[in-house]
Amino acid sequence: AAEAVQLSIRRSAEGWRIEILDRGQGMNEAVLANALLPFYSTKRHGTGLGLALSREIIEAHGGRITLLNRDGGGLCVALVLPL
Repeated sequence: AAEAVQLSIRRSAEGWRIEILDRGQGMNEAVLANALLPFYSTKRHGTGLGLALSREIIEAHGGRITLLNRDGGGLCVALVLPL
């Protein structure tokens, strides 16, 4: 059975930090390096726009997004948005 997805929201000196965490398979290094680029997709019929548009919107608001593999498996998508 799939593990639950966790959501963490906390305030830091940088602003609001929002983390979405799972225990899936994570991403290999090549995917991590390219996942936020426009038109990059690992899906046969994917457009490669979802994460790229998310990054553009977040950066337009002065924030940033990072993707990190978690120790023990899974992925952490972290957003930092200024106060």
